[in-house]
Amino acid sequence: MILRIYIILMGLSSLVLMSQETLEKEFNNLLNDKDLENAHIGFSVVNTKTQKAIYEYQHKKWFSTASSLKLLTTAGALEYLGDKYRFKTILFTNSDISMGELKGDLVIRGTGDPTFASARYQKNIKDILAQIITRLKERQIKAITGNIVYDISSFEINPLSPKTYWLDLGNYYGGAVWPLNIDENIYRVTFSRTKQLGDSTNIIKIEPSLNLRLDNKVTIGGKTDEAYIYCAPYSNYGFIKGTLPPNTEPYTIKGAIPNPLEYFGTELMKALTENNITITGHVTYQSKPIMPKTVIWESQSPVLSEIVTQTNLFSINIYAEALIRAIALEKTGMALNERGTKILNRFVNSLKLDSSQLNICDGSGISPANMCSPNLMSMLLSNITQKAWFPLFYNSLSCSGGNGTLSNMGKGTRLEGNLRAKSGNMDGISSYAGYITAQNGTLMSFAIFINNFKADNAVIKKKIERLLLRISEL
Repeated sequence: MILRIYIILMGLSSLVLMSQETLEKEFNNLLNDKDLENAHIGFSVVNTKTQKAIYEYQHKKWFSTASSLKLLTTAGALEYLGDKYRFKTILFTNSDISMGELKGDLVIRGTGDPTFASARYQKNIKDILAQIITRLKERQIKAITGNIVYDISSFEINPLSPKTYWLDLGNYYGGAVWPLNIDENIYRVTFSRTKQLGDSTNIIKIEPSLNLRLDNKVTIGGKTDEAYIYCAPYSNYGFIKGTLPPNTEPYTIKGAIPNPLEYFGTELMKALTENNITITGHVTYQSKPIMPKTVIWESQSPVLSEIVTQTNLFSINIYAEALIRAIALEKTGMALNERGTKILNRFVNSLKLDSSQLNICDGSGISPANMCSPNLMSMLLSNITQKAWFPLFYNSLSCSGGNGTLSNMGKGTRLEGNLRAKSGNMDGISSYAGYITAQNGTLMSFAIFINNFKADNAVIKKKIERLLLRISEL
């Protein structure tokens, strides 16, 4: 009997050793791959039961993370805000209502809700304006002698991280967060096209209608959408450069509304007029807190756990940027990006990890200046398995063969159903971090960061997939 147990244990040990050797061999293949000969590669795998690393390479070096940084942001949000937290937006008066007249301002105070008027949640600006008009009529308000005022006292004037690239900020994924965001601050530009390379395109539609002039420099060329909108926050002018593939069908790209506060305020003014509620003022802003007199209308977001899920599943930049500001607002009273990044650094330190291995500039990872070591990310992911909110976090991650950004990764292999992770991709940057359930049932946390390569990200993804498959076979 003892001999039998010994033989079984020796056999299991041999299998484990073989699996580790296979992992090492696959990683060495990655290091020697011609597509990555100039690349910077870091890798770390941690056994979450023992909290010990089982494989490491350049694990304490800094790497640009791209969107895998959202793992830190969403974990921090669950830690500091709680899974039941909701963003709130209120509309109130700052003065009395008498004889059907509001002798003062109609004030809007938002907390940066990224789901406000979002089609993702079957919401739209038309229905919200109708609700507001209904509430005003219930109060028998027929005239407003003041302005529509945004109380922006808790927000900074710059809605973006200061290290956001000029190329990104005018496009839908730019991640600008305002006190009030409208349908994730997306607008759509539709072009007519031809099949002739080099031909000009024409803008045939912009939705919704904005106070915005766009110069169109887009031509026909290439095989994919390479058209980018260049437009700064608060601006009424921008331009679009690049190419669209040849075709006679119209093509639509998405931009970031340069000033959603102005847009919503203008639409509210129109709705008031159309419903015979007069207003003498205009849309304006106030940086000092305004005390509510009478609350007219209130909106709440879905609970934080749902927002975290959407953030991680579909890598929505504006959601991650809203979360880092919500953390700052809740803990310091001001929704400042800089304060949010400092709090996330403190979160890392609270886990007994070395925050010198982290340089965080924003919540979404959109800036290449965001840096993190594979060691810090994999150890962070391992440490938080002890948190009460960990099951919510784990289930928010895209699962191989399921929903989200990893739906097609590892499909039909042992990774399917056993890989939950967050990917991050930019030009020359590919990162994956998350969890793999190994063949022996152990939950492994991992981070692999690759920077400075010229190959297509889809090519790099296949190489990383083979490496992750080896982890699952441990």
